Amino acid sequence: MDELKRLDHFRRESVSNLSHDLRSSLTATVACLETLERRWADAPERAQDRQLVEVALRNTRNAAGMVRSLGDLALLDEPQFKLLRMRLDLGEVLDDITRRFEQRAAQQGVALRFQPRGGETPAAEVDIELFERAVANLLDNALKSTPAGKAIELSVQRLSPVDAHAPGQVLVCVRDEGPGISAADLPHLFDRLYQSRTGVAPATSEEGKGLGLDNVKRIAELHQGSVSGQCPAAGGTVVTRRLPVS
Repeated sequence: MDELKRLDHFRRESVSNLSHDLRSSLTATVACLETLERRWADAPERAQDRQLVEVALRNTRNAAGMVRSLGDLALLDEPQFKLLRMRLDLGEVLDDITRRFEQRAAQQGVALRFQPRGGETPAAEVDIELFERAVANLLDNALKSTPAGKAIELSVQRLSPVDAHAPGQVLVCVRDEGPGISAADLPHLFDRLYQSRTGVAPATSEEGKGLGLDNVKRIAELHQGSVSGQCPAAGGTVVTRRLPVS
């Protein structure tokens, strides 16, 4: 058992160090590609070159995102990892996150809105950095799958406890009007490294390798909560995070 613990610690440390080194190289590559993109923006003779740069930039950003997620997973998997909890009004936090994504949503022709439910928005003790990262990841995934002319709704609601001695719950939901998720993929939505094979080329997919959603699951677990996904009959996808009320 001691040997297994030592090897597991070595694995996490190696992934963390590798992630840091790769992230630096990819950040530099992205900066160079962005410079070329701006330099050739008004040069018609560079149209084909710009297309190649756009493809390289998109794939490099995708790789950088996966490397960042790997580093986050290594950190969150540490047994000694501790949350930095703060008591916050979740309505204010979620409204702020929504505003950050409004411009991107508008550029894609997607209506993005934040909708508190049940009157007063609830408060909870959360690690603000991790909480925001998880919600941002869900909105990012929703925007990738929601076509122009459709909508995404972020909502928060407090549920009263069934048992008087049990804590209440806060539900944070991201609902999109995208194509939804197949019945075969839905049970594996938050599995590490899982990727749908329906119509997605593994080498070129912008959806990543399931690392971001695994981060969402791990962050929910660290908050003594859970996360789940549903595909309503009306279409689209609903992802719900459950957190205990402070």
